[in-house]
Amino acid sequence: MNIPAIQVKDLSFRYPQEPKNVLSQLDLAFSRGERVAIVGKNGAGKTTLAKMISGLLKPMTGQVLLEGTPLRYKRHEALPHPFKVCYIFQNPDDQIFQSTVEREICYPEKKLTDKKHFSEIVHLCGLEAQLETHPYNLPWSQRKFVTIASILMQRPDCIILDEPTAGQDHQGLLRLETILEYLKQNGTTVLMISHDVEFVAKNFARVIALADSTVLANCSVQEFFYDFPLVDRAHLLPPFVPQLIKDSGAKMPRLLTLGELTAYLEANTANPQATI
Repeated sequence: MNIPAIQVKDLSFRYPQEPKNVLSQLDLAFSRGERVAIVGKNGAGKTTLAKMISGLLKPMTGQVLLEGTPLRYKRHEALPHPFKVCYIFQNPDDQIFQSTVEREICYPEKKLTDKKHFSEIVHLCGLEAQLETHPYNLPWSQRKFVTIASILMQRPDCIILDEPTAGQDHQGLLRLETILEYLKQNGTTVLMISHDVEFVAKNFARVIALADSTVLANCSVQEFFYDFPLVDRAHLLPPFVPQLIKDSGAKMPRLLTLGELTAYLEANTANPQATI
């Protein structure tokens, strides 16, 4: 029997002074190398879940298991574990504290010993020309890549990205996709918190939707985004292509992206039912 890379068992959490639990009795599992999007409205508990998995918050009840071993806490700080989970904050300013981009990226390593890995990460995140720049002199969108680079330097087994697409232009989104592919090749588990349904539909296989302190959905992206009442209950709008297919009434597969739609129509031009 395969042991999940990460398992959440009966997990509950409530912030002080709050009358209700943010999350109640969650049970989830994530495989090594899996790519999962966590969605839901603001306040649904997405970031709270991420911080408990990474050890930044201690659950009220339940536990987080990393490859079958309980994540242990001391004064609300996670103790070292062979399976390394790293969380990247939604706001890069909550993470950055060094005086140059290079120092920020290298800080977790204390001393740069693997220059090849460093160069690879810097190139991947598009920061070659900014190494001597103070991070706060960079645009907010680039500061996000500084924080990503500093985490990638640590070679995590699991990386949690909190709203990485926020504030990114088209080139930034393409860079994020390249980083996701790099993590896939390295067998890294990726959990991403996001409201960007188009990015999720294009780049993720599984969706976990949170609502009313519990798991509303835990299924494939196709199942989720074609269950329109479920998407609405998660306080999201469906991606463009599923909505277009629904509105057209066409009998088509559960396509998610414009690329998939274009390829399908080109392959089925002789079939009137394939035309919207």
